[in-house]
Parts: sequence; C-alpha cells; structure tokens
Amino acid sequence: MAAKRHPLPIETRAEVVELSKAGKSERQIALQVGSSKGQVGRILRDQRDKIENLKDVQGNIPNNLKRRKLVDIAPKYCEIENACVLFLERAKEHGIPVTGPMLRTLALREAENCNIQGFSASEGWLDRVKRRHGIHGRHLSGEAASANKVVVMNWMEQIPELIEGYDPKNIFNCDETGLYYKQTTSLSLVMPGDACHGGKAQKERLTLLICCSWMGEKVKPLIIGKSTRPRCLRSVDLENMSISYKSQKSSWMNGDIFSWWINEFESLMYQAGRKVLLFMDNATVHNIVEQMEFRAVKVVFFPKNTTCSTQPCDAGIIQTVKLLYRKQLHNFILSALTHECGEVDPYKEINLARVIVWLFRAWRDLKPATIVKCFSHCGFSKAGDIVEPQQTPLLETEAETLLSAEDEQMEIFPPVVEPEELFDKVVTELKDQLEEVSIQAIAPTEIITTEDDVAEIPNNKQVLQALETIELYAAGRGDDEVLGGGFNLAWYRQIIEERAHMEATQTTIEDFFKKTSL
Repeated sequence: MAAKRHPLPIETRAEVVELSKAGKSERQIALQVGSSKGQVGRILRDQRDKIENLKDVQGNIPNNLKRRKLVDIAPKYCEIENACVLFLERAKEHGIPVTGPMLRTLALREAENCNIQGFSASEGWLDRVKRRHGIHGRHLSGEAASANKVVVMNWMEQIPELIEGYDPKNIFNCDETGLYYKQTTSLSLVMPGDACHGGKAQKERLTLLICCSWMGEKVKPLIIGKSTRPRCLRSVDLENMSISYKSQKSSWMNGDIFSWWINEFESLMYQAGRKVLLFMDNATVHNIVEQMEFRAVKVVFFPKNTTCSTQPCDAGIIQTVKLLYRKQLHNFILSALTHECGEVDPYKEINLARVIVWLFRAWRDLKPATIVKCFSHCGFSKAGDIVEPQQTPLLETEAETLLSAEDEQMEIFPPVVEPEELFDKVVTELKDQLEEVSIQAIAPTEIITTEDDVAEIPNNKQVLQALETIELYAAGRGDDEVLGGGFNLAWYRQIIEERAHMEATQTTIEDFFKKTSL
C-alpha cells in the first residue's frame, strides 16, 4: 500500500517560495525542508501566487492561518472580498446589522461593476470569507451603538457637579421595562428525528418600574397590567401588596400612573427626613414632573438617546432582575412537569399572583454590589471618593415604619444561609430520621391505633405546594415579613427541595426481583 501523503504546513510552503527566490534549486530546497523534489516543484508551480497573497505588510504569514488549508484561505476574488469587508466595517460604525444575504447581494453588485464573469456569491464562498476574516454571527443587544459618545463623555464630566451635596445613599435612579412574564426561550434541546416546532407564543406583557439608590437601597417595585381587578387577586388588598400594582388598558406607563408613583416616592422620602436626587430618562410620560413641585426630591434627566450608556438601570440592573425572574419561572415549569408527570400545562398555571411572588424574590435576590457596580459603570463618582458596596434595607412600605426606625432601619431580609450549612442541616435531620427508623425495626412496639388517631404525614410535593400557597397569600396581603423575614419560607423551601432530591433514589435491577426461600 502506498504511503500516506503528508502536505506541508503553510509556513513551510512559504519558506519554499523564499528559498526559490534566493536562487536555490528544487533539490536543495527539498533537502532543506525535508520533502521531495516533486512536492517542491508542485508548490512552486501551483501555489506560489496564492502564498504571496497571504502575506501581510511585513511579509509574514498570519498566525491564525498557518493551520488551515491553503485552498480555503487563498482569496480568488480579492476586489469583491475587500469591498464586503469595507462594507461590514462601515455598517458597524453606524450600528447597522449585516446579514449573509446582504453580503452576497453586495458581492454580486461588485462582480458586475468589475466585469467578473462566473461569480455566483455562493454560500461556500461566503463561508470562506468568514473564516478568512474571523466573521461570526452575533445577537445585537442594547442601544449603545446609537449613543453620541461626545455627549456621554460631557455628561459624565458633569456628574460630580450634579451630585455635589448629596450622599450616595440619597442618589436614586428609576426606569421602566417590559416583562413578558411567560416567555422563556426560542431554543430547545430535542431528540434525533423530532420535529422542532414551538407552541403558541407567550406574549402576555407587564410593565415593571424599579428604583434603587447608588448604595444598593431598593424601592418597592411597581407593575402595570391590563386588568383593573385581576381574577387571581380578587380577594387581595391591592394597596398593601409586596409589589405595587396599577392597571392600564395596554399595560403601559402613562402620566397618571407615573405621577402617582413619584408622589408616593416623594412622600416616603419626606417623612423619612431625606433629601434625594432622582435620575430618570426623558420619556414622554416623565415630562409631567416638570409641572410638579417636590419637597424632598430633585429630578434630573439624562441626555436624550444616551440612557443605554448613562443610566445605571440600563447598565445591568434590569437585566439581572429579569434573569433572576426567569430562574423562578424555569423552576416552576420544571416542578410542574416533574410532579404532575406532564399532565398539566405549566403556562396555564402562571397568573399574576405567581408573577408577583417571583418578582418579589428576584428583586430581593438582586445584590446591592451589583447596583453599586452599575452606578460606577455609568460614571457616578465623586472626586477622591471610593464608594464601597454596602447592604442597605429595602424601603419600608409604610411611612410609620420609616419614622420609627430612627437609629437604624429594620432589616427585612436576614442573611442568606450558606449552601454548606444548609446541606449539613439536611444531612443531620436525615440521619436522625434513619436512626429512629432503625430503632423501630429492631424493637417494634405494639401500638393499637385507629385510622382516626393516625394523621397522615404529607409528602414533599404536598409541602412545597402548601408553601407556595402561603407565599401567594403573603404576597397578596403585603406580608413581607412572611416572605423574607423571621418566618424564612425561602430557607425552608430549600430544605424540602434538598430532602426531595436526596430521597429520590435510583431504582436498581435488584428491585425487580423478589427474594424467595428455597
């Protein structure tokens, strides 16, 4: 059997061309590079021009091309390719997305202008262009490309003057965002041969308004829905919920709702004896504050079309809250499909009451350090000051609570239990239960009971459902202390989930055989 051919690397083939230019014969070159005379001849005959085209200004082969096949990286239509790369760079400067069909159309136009015959701008040609220049597809997110950099820099230079005289804990930022509260993702894992079809698009939308301070203090969020009195909240006092709720026919923010919110915010600050600075974007509904007078709040607007680079809430706070909310949504879908064996449609079980609980958890789990970093990222700093993140409590929903907390505000949420401590606690409880079971098995006692005397212990699934019912009730009644205070339902939920996971032992093959006496 003939020996397998081993093509020379691109850098070696480039060396062959250079040695040939130096006047060496093909035999001398073959001995020096460790190849055959025929292979050297083929390189000089067929690949000399292609290798020359690969070299940069210094005459070197780029490192990222050395391990690729020459046929894939040697451009055949240089004029067309250069025009496409130039177009891509210009589109990037203007923040315009570019697709493959756009580049192919441009390539065909350039071929027509250059009188190039036989060029079809195929998918293969486009793939080779992408490989040569390292072009990849990406999702465009945010609006940073549309922000005027000069305006942003001038604004950041003005920030120290604007915030002069205000403590960082009294500098706030508020912003609205849309929340498709049933939407998960358009990507999914499927089995081989399965058709990849999605269900009905989940387009139910709420508007979420959040507000937080430079030092991580979080104000009670506001959500805007369509229904004036949602069915799931029919027996709930909407004024005392853990999250404020207002209605609008399109679930959008309007002037009436925003004026109500900012009056509530101003009232809390005034009764707490605080003078605060509130930054916000110049949305149309925000212009109503120019006609209002405040005793404890000074409103400052960000420059137009720059909030993606200047507003802390847009710098990662809103995105983090949405990610934490989606985590709650995914956990609910996972539990619903696992416990109900797929018989219940999880989306039909998602209502506004559950959304309020999940948003409360997401807002609670948002770390103050994240808020501080987002403010710093947007240029909030004082000359010579180093702002360190600190844990500050949420604003109380009742003015009386703020007035009574003179020395220090009451902390709503206790420290989160470390996973190691939680695991050790669960293991200890399980060991105690196993010891009790073992003792009963060794020395059984005869206890005569009736069905009325025995109370059936609920299983893990029933306990989790009961906890969820309590959380829904507490959220509807505004009992924040139940959700995150001394009762600590979230911590107990973790214990039950860990217990359910540990008790779900895998079935072995021995379980399918019964022991029989011979």
